[in-house]
Amino acid sequence: MVGADDVERFIGAITPPPEGKDSRTWRVNISIIVGALVVGNCFHIAWACGWLTMFGLTGFAQANDMNDQKHALAILQANQLDSSLLNTRQRQCETLNQNNPDARHFATERLQYLLEQYRHLVSADWRIPECNEL
Repeated sequence: MVGADDVERFIGAITPPPEGKDSRTWRVNISIIVGALVVGNCFHIAWACGWLTMFGLTGFAQANDMNDQKHALAILQANQLDSSLLNTRQRQCETLNQNNPDARHFATERLQYLLEQYRHLVSADWRIPECNEL
């Protein structure tokens, strides 16, 4: 267990000496601490990337995990876009019956925007249903 004396000793080892005193011991202490931090960071990066599998450390930043997450997110976004497209098309059809050109123009622009988003995400066109299909 780390006690108060250990903490005071550590603080004393990393605190620079006053002017005029020999600073060789302090420089060695700082070099050891910086070296340990560099080695620790290199180990952490190698472990995270899976470069230490020969030692039984598989890593935790696997590319397959990220690809699975991206695929699941793309499916969720496509479903949300599909729902938004359907709702927007319904609104557009309603504006045709109401004879409201401003609302129809807005719904048409929104539908076009959503169609572009869907095409970009899914790489396919969304089938626009006829108004009598809704």
